[in-house]
Amino acid sequence: MCKLRNSSKYYAHSFNRRTGIVYNVTPAAVGVIVYKVVGNRYLEKRVNLRVEHVRHSACRQEFLDRVKSNHEAHVKAKESGGTYSRCIGLIWLLILFGQNVSTSDAYLHSPENHAPFQQPTTHH
Repeated sequence: MCKLRNSSKYYAHSFNRRTGIVYNVTPAAVGVIVYKVVGNRYLEKRVNLRVEHVRHSACRQEFLDRVKSNHEAHVKAKESGGTYSRCIGLIWLLILFGQNVSTSDAYLHSPENHAPFQQPTTHH
């Protein structure tokens, strides 16, 4: 994946700072697939760009960092004999940032069964 800068002659305004996928590499340029919204659908645009106008996208690196930190947390939890849940990690993250987080305590209460009742009608 790559991030585009002021790039193509004709599409510079359209593809600036877009993320695309590299599909072709030549000595001086790269071919990039970019998806453009046209009406109610996405069109695949293939743009050839010089190497100076392309840089690596940070979203892939953020994903790899998250995978690595999750794996380390799983290994640490397994060594201590517990389990690691990504959801619990997210809840603690929200609590640390001061957001109101409420969790369900359904495991403390047994389910209740309610009998059906007749709905009042206005028809005679």
